[in-house]
Amino acid sequence: MTRDPRDEARLREVAGLLEKAEACLDDAQQVIDHVREDQQEIRQALTQQREAVGIAWEALTHLHPQESLPHPPKTEN
Repeated sequence: MTRDPRDEARLREVAGLLEKAEACLDDAQQVIDHVREDQQEIRQALTQQREAVGIAWEALTHLHPQESLPHPPKTEN
């Protein structure tokens, strides 16, 4: 039983397409990984910002203990 050369050509074409698809998936995974890293950096920056606001608020209340200052800004986690 011999194979049809057209079938073998189609198989090679499909194999090539699968390799391209795999490369695209690898690229997409790299982008996802970078986005996750960026999200982590953003979370850290927001945490530092909240800490800075808290410290600044504490400094203000020490500088002006007699004055009626508004409530400290609300921070969301």
